Amino acid sequence: FETYRVGMQIRVALVAKIYSKILRLPSLGSGATNVTSGHVTNLASNDVERFLLTSVYCNFIVLGPIEALLVLVVGLFTIGPVFCAGYALLCLLVPFQFFRRGGRP
Repeated sequence: FETYRVGMQIRVALVAKIYSKILRLPSLGSGATNVTSGHVTNLASNDVERFLLTSVYCNFIVLGPIEALLVLVVGLFTIGPVFCAGYALLCLLVPFQFFRRGGRP
């Protein structure tokens, strides 16, 4: 919840900054800028939304490896050395899933 809240605060701040910058631009009829209303809407909706999604999923960068090590330790003590073989096979096959999709997240 907290990361979503921070992401929403970043999103609101960026949208407000975009609109304040647009209000300071010269008139669209002068030809000095090529800013359309569609471009501003795209910035305010689609591009800023990525900051919100990033803030939600950024904690997995830290928690993912810690959780993987915890699973390895618990599996090692519960099942034994055979678990290490299965875990190593899993670690070897995970990158193939990434490349099979074409390398896109």
